[in-house]
Amino acid sequence: WYDKIRLTIGSVELVDDLEARTAVDLPASGKIDLNPRGRFYVSADETLSVQLDLDANKSIHLVNANHYVLRPVVFVDILTAADAGRLVRLPGTVVSVDTDNGTFVLQQLGMTSQVAGDENEDDSVLVSLGTGGVIFGPDGLPMALADLTVDSPVVAVGFFAEGGDETTPQFDAVVVEVGDYTKLRGTVTVAPGTDGDSLTVIDEADQLVAVSLDAATPFYDCLGQPISRGDITVGQKLAIDVVVVADVTYAAQVVTCPGDSDSLSGTISVVSESSISLTTDSGEQCAEAAEDAVYYLLGEDTLTEITRAELLAGDTVMLFGEAADIEGDCFIYTQLFVEE
Repeated sequence: WYDKIRLTIGSVELVDDLEARTAVDLPASGKIDLNPRGRFYVSADETLSVQLDLDANKSIHLVNANHYVLRPVVFVDILTAADAGRLVRLPGTVVSVDTDNGTFVLQQLGMTSQVAGDENEDDSVLVSLGTGGVIFGPDGLPMALADLTVDSPVVAVGFFAEGGDETTPQFDAVVVEVGDYTKLRGTVTVAPGTDGDSLTVIDEADQLVAVSLDAATPFYDCLGQPISRGDITVGQKLAIDVVVVADVTYAAQVVTCPGDSDSLSGTISVVSESSISLTTDSGEQCAEAAEDAVYYLLGEDTLTEITRAELLAGDTVMLFGEAADIEGDCFIYTQLFVEE
């Protein structure tokens, strides 16, 4: 068994809109120790995935003008074949198609996360469409598995699952994209409603984009949980896999994440049973834990989960959650980081 993973980072740069680059200082020569929640086991013939979630907003700190340091807030989950986790993207080419079993073999270019990454390792995966998986063709519309041809470049999006053999892991696809799909990121200006067939976003170039939705277009949150199109509201940020055909933008998949949380920093002055008091730059502030609040000890190159009972007066902390709407009310936090 194992209880720690070491991640080595070569460099980190901040790039602004004008492509000016600023280097970020790394901790401990770029070596970061990650602490999964409990032990994990490596067994023969089992697919094991290491899921990393780097929160850049909480990890990069401004020391002084143009001087940034990385104090990494990295959450790690170890996923066995029985776990789902977040959506995984598998780009590759079709090797063979089995219409009787609703599967095809994908020669993948490498496993990446929801955010596109480098692919440099060949491997074969048995992709299953199951009962809910859908293939979107180059025209932006659903297509049949029987129409999928060998050597076609595709991107399968879904989860690793139980099944397959030791040489061919099984992958449950929620969507397979065939064609020149790209990622459209934007903020919702017109929501689709429960049964709507379109939505509108303002993209990163401040352009309004109307997006056509098929009845089979899947909707997920960024934690890999399915949601309905009725959950999409004006102001939400979306990442949409789209293809443009004859000036119409078609969506194959829609992913949304919760909005940015408020933050509060200071030094703990009092730890009481129901709340804590912080000394901040603007004075004393009370803070109460949300029902699902979690606590972490943030070291120079480590992140360790702790309990509320370990909080002490004098601790320097960062809180993330929801600021009070009424002056005098407490800040409600979902995450608390104690700076080591």
